[in-house]
Amino acid sequence: MVILSKMVLIITLFRKRKAEEMLKKREFIEAKFVHGKIYGTSVAEIEKANQNGQISVTDIDIQGIAEYKKMSEHVVAVFILPPDFETWRARFREPVFKRRRFRKRF
Repeated sequence: MVILSKMVLIITLFRKRKAEEMLKKREFIEAKFVHGKIYGTSVAEIEKANQNGQISVTDIDIQGIAEYKKMSEHVVAVFILPPDFETWRARFREPVFKRRRFRKRF
């Protein structure tokens, strides 16, 4: 978790077994199965940020936004696009570990 003044970027990684337990207990706001992995947003992390007076920022797809909007009318979705087509293509070619390294530094 990275804190940027009052905003908190929520990226929490869970082991598969833990994520499966959390799914059964409904501890995710939204969760998706992608390429054999579980991606989701922990209710506890969002609540923690809210209790600390922070704004939660998450990295989700369009389907995830629908789940958030069911919870609150105050959800604001912001789409961030790359500056051009070539940059967009380059990001798809870039290995995942480099993106994780970027998120860690962010």
